[in-house]
Amino acid sequence: LHYTDTYLNRKVAVKHMKNVANAKVLRKEMSALCDLSSRHVARVYDLIVSNKGRAALIQEHVPGPDLKDYITDLHTADEYFKALWQLACGLEDIHAQNQVHRDIKPSNIKFDGEGILKILDFGLVSQLPADDETVDARGTRYYLAPELYESPPIKVTPAIDVYAYGVTAWYLLGAGNLPKALNGACQQL
Repeated sequence: LHYTDTYLNRKVAVKHMKNVANAKVLRKEMSALCDLSSRHVARVYDLIVSNKGRAALIQEHVPGPDLKDYITDLHTADEYFKALWQLACGLEDIHAQNQVHRDIKPSNIKFDGEGILKILDFGLVSQLPADDETVDARGTRYYLAPELYESPPIKVTPAIDVYAYGVTAWYLLGAGNLPKALNGACQQL
């Protein structure tokens, strides 16, 4: 949902979350994101957590299309490579600040009103090295790196985002289609 922050006179996006199990962990993750600085990452402004298990994430409003919708506008190689370059820059900034997004996919990437690509939705973010292992593979089918299907504990590294970057690049190049081999492999899991 989009609102206007009347105090600072800016548009913001508000993501409502229900049944927040561990507010302390959520606050820790979001506070790290508030410090994340990148031209290609949607800014997180605030997190409001109630004592009733609800939360609202206040972040930069990114009005443009996501990459899933944008593929119809990628008419030239220059446009394609510019989008991939901006995504790579955003991932480099995230990784340089010891974080792994863990859910890179076209619908989590949008363009602002000036054509700047922004990475959104840090609901699965992991900080490194503090929580660099996980017991479950969370993310979006087809974009999950193969190592996430191993037996727990699973090592979380930036390679997870790099794999998803490659699948996203293929998705854009294939005008919204993923390779048949990838579809078949994911159906076997």
